[in-house]
Amino acid sequence: MATRGCRSGASFCPTSAAPWPGRPCPRAVFVSGVLETPRPEILASLEPVSGTLAFDVRIDPPTHTVAVDHRGGDLPEGRVLQLWLIPEGEQPISLGVMSPGGDHIVVLSDEMAARVPGATLAVSDEPEGGSPTGLPTGAVRAAGIPIPL
Repeated sequence: MATRGCRSGASFCPTSAAPWPGRPCPRAVFVSGVLETPRPEILASLEPVSGTLAFDVRIDPPTHTVAVDHRGGDLPEGRVLQLWLIPEGEQPISLGVMSPGGDHIVVLSDEMAARVPGATLAVSDEPEGGSPTGLPTGAVRAAGIPIPL
């Protein structure tokens, strides 16, 4: 067997394996797994309504997970932020009190997720513990419309 060969990375190919002497050895790359198509996503940019608070919202339709990230603005002192889903022509529905840092994750029921299209998402400032009435009692600080991508 000939000792001449081409170099490929750190390994050598024998001359008999190199179809073109002096050129790189042919390689095969195998990828395992299944390529997945991107999952659909719904995004909303909640812009300031009163004050400077702004949030980015991502909704994962297959899991109905809503993730809210505080994007900017001063968080209220002595108050909490509460996220609301406001279906068109209906009363606001609380999606929970947000963390002190302005972030929030909630998983919607199938029934609640079905109400997202055409709805508005809003954040209000409320007394400690959240709205005592089940409806926003404080100022709406930011709002936006979810848009499917």
